[in-house]
Parts: sequence; C-alpha cells; structure tokens
Amino acid sequence: MTSDIPLASEVIEKGGLALNPRGELYTKENIRERLNMRDFMESLRSSGISTGGPAALHPRDIQAFANQLDKLLLVTVNKSGRVKIPSHHQKVRNSDLRLDKQRLNI
Repeated sequence: MTSDIPLASEVIEKGGLALNPRGELYTKENIRERLNMRDFMESLRSSGISTGGPAALHPRDIQAFANQLDKLLLVTVNKSGRVKIPSHHQKVRNSDLRLDKQRLNI
C-alpha cells in the first residue's frame, strides 16, 4: 500500500501489486497516467500555483480500500485454502492475476 506514485510504478515494474490508501489498484494500464498527472501537478506547484492537497480520507475511502484488499488477498489464496502473501523475491504470475481479475471484477 502506498500513495507514493513513483514507488507504485517501481513495484508494478517488478511484478508486484500496488494499492493506494483509497482503494485504487495501480496497474500497468493506469500507472503512466497517474505519473503524468503527478508530474503536471508538481510543475504547477513549482511555478507558484496552489493546488491544495488530497481530499480528506472518508469512511467510503476506507471501505473501498478494505474491499480492494480483500479481493487482492483472494487472488493469492492457494489451493489449500491458505493465504499466500508473495515475498519480495517472488512474483505474482500475470496469468494467475488475470484470471482472478476477470472472476472478481478487479
């Protein structure tokens, strides 16, 4: 879990999963857009434009995070029914994730 978009990008490049505190799953498909928006907002701030900060965290955000985390944990459940959390040396196979994404509508 991270709100650090460049870190999330690195995690995804290495085959990991990244989830923000509001329940958004960063993917290969959306991380570039998030990085571009982050860089754009940074350029606005560096030119003196006040962009404000992120909106306050609401209960619906916490619920969205919990729901997405539950889905991700289901993706990693092995056949014995035990939850398997990948270590930093182990990649989640894209084929496994793709099947579960379709089934779980992630």
